[in-house]
Amino acid sequence: MAKRFVAGQLEGSSGKRGVSPDGTATKTTKSNKKGGKQVVETFVLGQPLPHNGVCDHYKHSLRWFRFQCCGKTFPCDVCHDSSDCPEANLGKFASRMICGLCSKEQSSSVKVCSCGNDVASKKSTSRHWEGGAGCRDSLQMSRWDKQKYRGQNKTESKKFKRVGAESKRRRDNANGDADVQQ
Repeated sequence: MAKRFVAGQLEGSSGKRGVSPDGTATKTTKSNKKGGKQVVETFVLGQPLPHNGVCDHYKHSLRWFRFQCCGKTFPCDVCHDSSDCPEANLGKFASRMICGLCSKEQSSSVKVCSCGNDVASKKSTSRHWEGGAGCRDSLQMSRWDKQKYRGQNKTESKKFKRVGAESKRRRDNANGDADVQQ
């Protein structure tokens, strides 16, 4: 049997279970203090998050974050800012991270998850352009890649020297210097 853990603050053991539109198993519990219902998400350890943790704002981020201010998990800071958390726009950082491939919760400072997901950097090891998905640094590119030398034949415009207030100042200074020399 897979080990389950709760991704939110669980305030009771009784409640209704359902499936959210994201595909996560949800549990609705009643809060004693406010009388409202609180939705708590549960993730199965070893199974991927919904959509592998990807959200609409960051397509390549395979992780979710747990924010200190509300204790809830969100795919990114923009999703957290648009939530109902009152301290969302105060610039709170997430202290914990949930891997999108194995649903393991760990510190945000961890660079590589135990499942092998490199959550910190998706550095390209390619030396070719590959339609923009590969290397973009022209110094690191292969010399046989045509994108490396793209745009090097462009010239720089000198129109600001001929037209405008700057050119008038230059002409006046040039004429003033010529009058002084004569």
